[in-house]
Amino acid sequence: MKIPQTVKEINRNNKNRRADQFYVIFYGIPENISNLFGKQVKSIDRPSINFGTAEISRRSNRYTDMQEVRFDTINAVMYEDEDGLTSEALFTQIYRQINRGRDIFGRWQQEDDQKFRFDIGINLYNSNEEITESYILNNCFISTIEFDQLDVSDDEKETEIRLGISFNNINYSVVDDYVETSDAVSLPMIRDRNGDSV
Repeated sequence: MKIPQTVKEINRNNKNRRADQFYVIFYGIPENISNLFGKQVKSIDRPSINFGTAEISRRSNRYTDMQEVRFDTINAVMYEDEDGLTSEALFTQIYRQINRGRDIFGRWQQEDDQKFRFDIGINLYNSNEEITESYILNNCFISTIEFDQLDVSDDEKETEIRLGISFNNINYSVVDDYVETSDAVSLPMIRDRNGDSV
């Protein structure tokens, strides 16, 4: 697939990207919770992509071959609101992941193994508030959650929530002239820690 070339000229006058020019969108969860999570995100890692390698011997020569692609767990930090809405929504998601939720009749839900997963969209902007990079992390789930320590000696500190988020794939939107297009590059299916297909 041919990747469109931007008309933006590469020169020494290009501005450096600011770390605060981004917005996070959560897909696959109720809209009100998605809006809350997007507003509360303080920082988030950009995804790291690693290709496995293997040494291959052929006709007395040794080559390095590319193997399956793997994605590292990303870290996100959220502000914690004093009404506990953010932590309550996160705990609800955790309960869904371990099938500990009850329906309106008090019955335990036996959810499909993949039903609790969600997607995360990350848009990066330039100083003109134009999207310059956009990707969606597919089939996400919360792998770790940590809360700040409560401390009566510090009445100025704001508490935060740190998340580890694992995912299976990435859809990367190709951007031409700083305008998001409908083209997306989907990376190959990966394997989990046990080497099984996800």
